[in-house]
Amino acid sequence: MQLLNETAAFDAQVANYWLSFKYGILVLGLPTLACTIVIVGSIAFALAFIRPRVGLAQSVPFVTAFAMIGSVAGVIAGASMEAIVGGILTAILGIVSSLLTWLFGKETLRIWRPVIPWALIALLMSTLTGLIVGGARRAQIIASDIAQEQAKFENQNIYGPVELERRRAIMKKCIEERDARQAAADC
Repeated sequence: MQLLNETAAFDAQVANYWLSFKYGILVLGLPTLACTIVIVGSIAFALAFIRPRVGLAQSVPFVTAFAMIGSVAGVIAGASMEAIVGGILTAILGIVSSLLTWLFGKETLRIWRPVIPWALIALLMSTLTGLIVGGARRAQIIASDIAQEQAKFENQNIYGPVELERRRAIMKKCIEERDARQAAADC
């Protein structure tokens, strides 16, 4: 019997984790990925017109990598309720932007110069879209917490006293009936 309870508890926990994972993918992952694809697609379209010397096949993955960094950083910063996350992500984005700026000035990477500004644009635009998606998720969490607190308050302060009065009335009636039966039995 103990083993069945432990197995059921484990299965429930795995199911809960799976639902959380699916919800995270649907609410955070897919919108962020869609925004990143739109951004990278727009930049790839622009790169096709400027025809960088490194070629479109090398430029698009380069830009995509920086767009994904920005998207993930934006979602984490937007969804997080901790102040330290914003500071850490600002530092990470600063380092990545500095790396791109350094690459832009590096003479041996001269052929990448037309692509690097587009990578910066992708980084910043995807960070912004990630912040929007993450902020929307944080707003959902806050609204859910407020609704739960309101329901708890109503239960404690409105429905609780009414239910208590109803139970007291039932109990009083039961006691009166018991006393009446006992009095009739004593006669």
